[in-house]
Parts: sequence; structure tokens; C-alpha cells
Amino acid sequence: MSRCNKFPDFTICIPTYNRGSKALNLVNVLREEINENWDILVLDNNSTNESEQYSEINDMSKKISNVRYIKQHANVNFEGNFLSCFEECCSDFFMVISDEDFVNVDFVNKIVPQLMDNPGIGIVRGSIAPYEGLSGESLVSIEYPDNYFQKGKDALYNFSFYNNYPHGTIYNKKLANEKGIVCLLRKNLIKQGTYPHLYVDMLISAVADVMISSEVGSFEGSSGKQHWDDQDRYLSPAYSFGGRLNQLMVLRDAIFESVKMVNSNFDEDLFVLIYLKLCEKYYYLVSKVNMMEFVSHHQLNPVYIQKSLLYFCCAAVSVDARIQNLAPILIEKIEKIHVKWEEILQGDISNMSTEN
Repeated sequence: MSRCNKFPDFTICIPTYNRGSKALNLVNVLREEINENWDILVLDNNSTNESEQYSEINDMSKKISNVRYIKQHANVNFEGNFLSCFEECCSDFFMVISDEDFVNVDFVNKIVPQLMDNPGIGIVRGSIAPYEGLSGESLVSIEYPDNYFQKGKDALYNFSFYNNYPHGTIYNKKLANEKGIVCLLRKNLIKQGTYPHLYVDMLISAVADVMISSEVGSFEGSSGKQHWDDQDRYLSPAYSFGGRLNQLMVLRDAIFESVKMVNSNFDEDLFVLIYLKLCEKYYYLVSKVNMMEFVSHHQLNPVYIQKSLLYFCCAAVSVDARIQNLAPILIEKIEKIHVKWEEILQGDISNMSTEN
């Protein structure tokens, strides 16, 4: 349970691990920019490096009322720290931001009054722009169109799968608690451990309106040193082929939950629509984002990888009693998705052959 002795208008939640200098810098920047009715909540995932900087944040939290520092009892991974944003935040609304990124406070100042006046909005996501002086390639910056999606089908289809990078997202914590979503996240935390924010986004989209904005909500900073080398990266649960298949399976289960939350009478057509969207997403991730690494690091045949994905997408909906009657329709549509991405892959292979 949260340790709240006051209730601010808004909280900036900073999950952090072994990057105390970045976290400290972000806290100092925010202290100069935010008003006294906002909190800064630093969630240290039991860091073992840069302890001096984390100690400085801890000392600061004992003297400054709107700076809070919590060190986890053990490394609870990103999913545990993400859950702590909902559990430890003392305001109804919060933004989760990486210690390497920066908040566009002007954007948040405009959004908070809208959220207070419209408590049925569950999530707001602003665009992401490179921070001035960003060193290296921009990896996550994106400009969204202005859009508002109604809860249920509209939000699930148009919003819920797009947020692989959660930082800069604003959540309505009060609504998430009232709808039982925080309890579901806690219950399924290990299962949904790779992308807990996608799981939450889906559940919230089922029961609340959501927004995206062309205005910049956060700035992408320099990521700094990673804690794995290139080889380890593609063996990790997030990026390996096996990891991608597991993600697809657990997000399939999240679709079941979300569709049931939209309407207690299970909407088969809505499940088909959202599941095909999920398959499309994972064809993109496997075929475009990760394929060349699968080939170069692990000497895997790209054609067979893609065929494996086809079979897995079909297998995931072939025998489940809840949707068994939908299997022929789903398989036919998945095969059409496969043909599309098969052609894209062949084009990529031809371009690589030409370049070499």
C-alpha cells in the first residue's frame, strides 16, 4: 500500500535501476519546473551501482516534501517497478518517465485540468521528441496525430497495441483502481512481465476513453550504457524469437480479458478484430524489427522463422473452447497476413543481397 500523507494534483514517477546520475539529474531538472502541488516519485529497483547519487535523492526526499524516494527490497524487474507506480503514487494521475528522458511540463500543465474535468479518460499519451543535444540515434521519438478514442472497440483497436515504450504516458490511477485493473496487474504480473504496460493499456482501453496528442509530452534522452551485449539482447525474453511467441500468447489471453470487460457477453467479432491486430503487430516485430538479428546472431532461416510464426498464430486460436468455432475464419485471415509479410520479407532479402 502507498505511504501517502498528502495528495498532490499530479505525480512524475521515475522507475530507475543503476543509473543514479541520470535519476538525480532528472529530479533536479523537475524541481526547477514543476509546481508545489506535484510530486516526484523515484522508484529505485534495488540498484547496486551509482549508490552515491541515489543516496543524494534519498537525502533530498527527507528535506523536500514533494520529492519521494522508494528503494525496492529486491530487484523486482521493470514490471514490479511499473506496478509500484500505481501502488505508491499519491495522486489520481501520474506520468511514468524513464530516468534518461525528460518531461514536457507545459504539456502536462495543459492536460491535468482536462483530466480532472473528465475522469472517464484513462490514458493520455503525448508525442515524443528528441531532447535538445541528444547524443546518438533517436530510438523512440514519434509524432502522433491528435485523436480521442472511445472506450471499448475504438480504443482497443486504435490505441492499445501501440505503446511498446511506456515512458511519457499519463495514467488515471483512480480509474484503474476503481475498475480493478491494478488488482489484475498485480495478479498477472509475472505472466505479463515483458510488456505490463501493454496489458494495462488494453484493460483500460476496454473500460475508459483514451487520448493521443500531437503535442510533445516527453523528450527522449540518451539511453547510456545497456546492461547486456548484443548477443544477450536477442536471448532476452523481450527480443528472442521464443520471447516474441510467449508475448503473443499472453497478450492473446489479455485480449480475452479485455473483450470480456467490454461486454459480459463475449463479443466474438471483437476478439477476431483485436487478435488479428495482435498478429499483425508480431509479424512486424519478428519480420522487421528483429529478423536480421535472428539471422545474423543465431543463423536462423528467415523464411522458416516466418512460417513458424504463422503456425503459432494459428495454433493459439485453434483449440481454445471459447473461440473454437472461430478458428477457420481466423486461420484464413492469418494466412492472408502471412502472405503480405512474406512478400515484404522477400523484398528485404533481395535488398540485402543487392547491398552485399
